[in-house]
Amino acid sequence: MDAHLGDSFRIEIAGIGTANFSRCRGLGAAVEVVAVSEGGRESPHLLPGRVQWEPIVLERGWVNDAKLWEWFQSRDARDGSIELLAPDGSAAGRWTFARGWPSRWTGPVFDASRERIALEALEIVHEGLQWEAS
Repeated sequence: MDAHLGDSFRIEIAGIGTANFSRCRGLGAAVEVVAVSEGGRESPHLLPGRVQWEPIVLERGWVNDAKLWEWFQSRDARDGSIELLAPDGSAAGRWTFARGWPSRWTGPVFDASRERIALEALEIVHEGLQWEAS
């Protein structure tokens, strides 16, 4: 098994198409721990509860393209995917999310005293991830 660098990836969102981003985070989940006490036991049984999906956060240099802003305003649920790319450009792994919608959009920060790239960020909440090996 080869390890892959995390600097080459592609994002597709239904109705928007392929978009370029410089950063993607939030491909994660946590299982709620449910403590169940039974009479006479000192310590409770620890059982798995609901899965809590992390929001996916996408960041990119601001471009003159309103598709993400329009999606944020619409609140439409859409499916999408994030692909990790191998050095030859093929997909090394793919994560698909179901019924995602943008819960937060952040525009550029302006500061005349510093030279920085104007960034925008989109936070997507969703109903689950699926990982597909390539």
